[in-house]
Amino acid sequence: MTHPLISRLTLLRVRSGWTQVAMADQLHITKAALSQIENGKRIPGVLVLEAYAQALGCELTVSRKSQGFPPLGQGRNFRGISRKFHAAMRDRVTT
Repeated sequence: MTHPLISRLTLLRVRSGWTQVAMADQLHITKAALSQIENGKRIPGVLVLEAYAQALGCELTVSRKSQGFPPLGQGRNFRGISRKFHAAMRDRVTT
C-alpha cells in the first residue's frame, strides 16, 4: 500500500507533466527506484522526499510529533508531516 503523501506527490508529478525518467534524473535516483517508491515497494529517505516536493514547487516539513498520518514503513518512518504541506497538496491535487 502506498503512503498518502507518496500518492499525492505521484499525482502532482503526473499532472505537472513530469515523467518518471525526468523526475528520477532531478532526484539523482534511478527510474526503477522512483517507480518502487511510487508503488509503495520502497521507502524514500527524507532528502529524496524533500527534493521531490521541491521539484513540484512544494515545501515539505517533517516534524517529530505525530499528526495522525500513517507511518511510511516499519523501522524508518515519518512521525508527521506538516498540515501546511498537506493543505497545499490537497489544494493542488483537487484543482
